[in-house]
Amino acid sequence: MAAAAILVALMVGSVPYSGAAIEIPPPGGFYIQTGGPNAAVGIGDWYSANVAGAGSGYHYITITVPCGWPSTTPLHIDLFSPEMNQVAGALLQGDEPRNSYDFTQFELYGPSATIGPGYDQPAPGTGMAGTQVTYPPGEAAVPEAWVRYATLDPVTCGTYVVRSAVLTDPPGEGNDDNGWRIRVGSDTDADPNNAPPPSSDDPDGQPGTNDEIIVGQVQITYQQSVGGALCLTLHQYITPGQASATFNNFDMDGNTRVRYYSPSDAYDATGLTGGTAGTLSSSGQWNLGTIARGGDTIANPEAGWWRIVSCLSENNEFIQEAQAGIGVYFSQPPTPAVAIGKTDGTTVAPAGGDLTYVITATNTSSGATAGAAHSVVVTDAIPTNSTFQDCTIVPPATGSCSESMGVVTATLDGWINAGNSAAVEITVTVDPDATGMVSNAASMTFEDVLRNPFPAVTASDVDSVGPLAPTATPTSISTATPTSTFTIPNTSTDGTRGRAPEPSGVAVLATSGLMALLGLGWLVVRRQRSTLTRRAR
Repeated sequence: MAAAAILVALMVGSVPYSGAAIEIPPPGGFYIQTGGPNAAVGIGDWYSANVAGAGSGYHYITITVPCGWPSTTPLHIDLFSPEMNQVAGALLQGDEPRNSYDFTQFELYGPSATIGPGYDQPAPGTGMAGTQVTYPPGEAAVPEAWVRYATLDPVTCGTYVVRSAVLTDPPGEGNDDNGWRIRVGSDTDADPNNAPPPSSDDPDGQPGTNDEIIVGQVQITYQQSVGGALCLTLHQYITPGQASATFNNFDMDGNTRVRYYSPSDAYDATGLTGGTAGTLSSSGQWNLGTIARGGDTIANPEAGWWRIVSCLSENNEFIQEAQAGIGVYFSQPPTPAVAIGKTDGTTVAPAGGDLTYVITATNTSSGATAGAAHSVVVTDAIPTNSTFQDCTIVPPATGSCSESMGVVTATLDGWINAGNSAAVEITVTVDPDATGMVSNAASMTFEDVLRNPFPAVTASDVDSVGPLAPTATPTSISTATPTSTFTIPNTSTDGTRGRAPEPSGVAVLATSGLMALLGLGWLVVRRQRSTLTRRAR
């Protein structure tokens, strides 16, 4: 697919709104706050601070466009107040200017962008052409508003990255904190301050069909901007088999609370009960107690989506990244749940005969968090008392299937939407001298659209070995072909019937053969002869 064309525009409206597109942070008191490199690290932005032990980098937002998104449906990226605001009176969202107002900058990378390994990667100037936009401080009389930052049209699926930075030149000191928000979806007009249409981030409005936009955060600082304590829930995925997970927070100023909830824990959005209590970081420190990253380590964590609840006091800038370098999300991304079934349609395996196993993968996810299953791979070790014959991906599914060293591997193309299934057929020949049982087990692995691996699921089929059924022999029916037929002539001259001549032996045999084939013959012939004899007498 051709690279997406990028349109960059600046539009000013009147008031912010909460629409149907993905908006982060969600309305309710939290903002993203990007600090300048010369701002004191104790203010709360470790990622951007240019001091020893800090990140000296940037903030990054990820936008994942699944391949089920229609390529001809434009995708709009809007920013709320990307500039430093100068409106007289109280700042609407936590902009914190220090001395002169700094410029801010945004840049878009993708559709296969990655973040790291450094906190300043991807670097400035390496993004998509035309997307490095620098916003000067807002005019003193112009209120904050949504801005149409970029439009992808056509859309290439993949992961995009948005970088934000507060600049040192021109003309400020690079020590301001810039508060902003981001929204992603398909709009129907050129004014981002008008509400977008319903399902603008999910074109068909059906969860689990691989067309849902996902917006995540990596290297982001948040600002709590309302009175009193306010709680924020973030979601992060723990992969199967992890020995441990370390959850990090920075500059929470030691107040309120943080709590971690595994997928099976009872969840409390206020962070007061359940889960595992976390350690609050102090000003300018991580929760390990130093400027170097460190945090709360959980051994043998349960695989799946964890929830991290952070509760903050008013005007507190902080970091809650959970595991370093791994994206966090304000709501649980689309999550597949796949079941595997396996059968050969029999309980008796014929020695010397064939068995065809049908392995079915069904995406059972449902509800608001339903997700498409990607990278579905079926692995099947054929029974030791059998020989591999064939492997087929059942249409309409496509993919590849092969056998090596007694193991069949089937890789499905594309994805399986919620509620849908795909199947693989594997045929083996049971050894002629096989005895006992024929046991076959299959396993399946899969991922979500973010490429998070899920625990393998398994299914098995066990048959007892029986004798090979005899081959049926077709039965033919022989029919006699008559050589002649006969009638009873009228030989009298006065209209009366005379004695009929006796039918010849050949005619009788032929007739009886024909009548036997019809199910009546011989009995009819005998009755006719008897009747004629009586009349002749």
